Amino acid sequence: MSDGSGTEFFVIISANVNAGDLLYPDWKNENQTSEGAPFVNETISIKYGDATIEVNHLNYTYTIDDQPRSENYYWEKSTGLSVKWTMSGSEVVEDDAVETLTIYSQKVGLQQVFYPYIDSTDYPVTVDSNSAILGFEFNQTERNLSLNVTGKTGTSGFCEVIVPDSLLWGTFSLSMDGYALVEGDDYSQTHNGTHYTFHISYIHSDHTIEIVGSDAIPEFPAFLILPLFMTATSLAVIVYRKRLRHLPTL
Repeated sequence: MSDGSGTEFFVIISANVNAGDLLYPDWKNENQTSEGAPFVNETISIKYGDATIEVNHLNYTYTIDDQPRSENYYWEKSTGLSVKWTMSGSEVVEDDAVETLTIYSQKVGLQQVFYPYIDSTDYPVTVDSNSAILGFEFNQTERNLSLNVTGKTGTSGFCEVIVPDSLLWGTFSLSMDGYALVEGDDYSQTHNGTHYTFHISYIHSDHTIEIVGSDAIPEFPAFLILPLFMTATSLAVIVYRKRLRHLPTL
């Protein structure tokens, strides 16, 4: 595994490497040289629960059938373990049509950002949670967004959802599994002039949380559904496209 071969390639890298260092110090190409070896582009900080962790980042781009692709890998610096991966680009499908494809995976508990895309503009919604986020949906017509969350049954769970006030605003009502939540008891709400923040507490099982505003961005023919799936390694995986792509279990 130290040379980057085998099934753990890009899942685990060398720990405590820095920008410019090889991911695998012993990596060799077919000519037994290190030419073309993958290396760390940069070290950044990412929020993880109440803490911030240092993460090594690698980006590379390529083409498939003349369509561009970009992949980003993130590993916890202290352990070398994968915490996040994204892939975006385009692909040719039936009848030579081109679809936009985004696949996203990350460790449960790592801050997540979802991007409702409306009239050529995205509106980032940030979620901090100790739950696995299994689904995210924004519906312009109903002026709401919803999250599907899960965790070990009986344990304490929370979600902090930060919504731009250019996406959803006005008077809000929150519910979980169809039952109304009470502000001050079940959740808190604040506004900083540009974003609304909702901190929601609950006991873990499988839940659907809905946030409904009295006003939302004027409707265009756009609707966003972002399904997520959990892998066996506790990575949350998201696929955003016109049809679902099945991913291999990591």
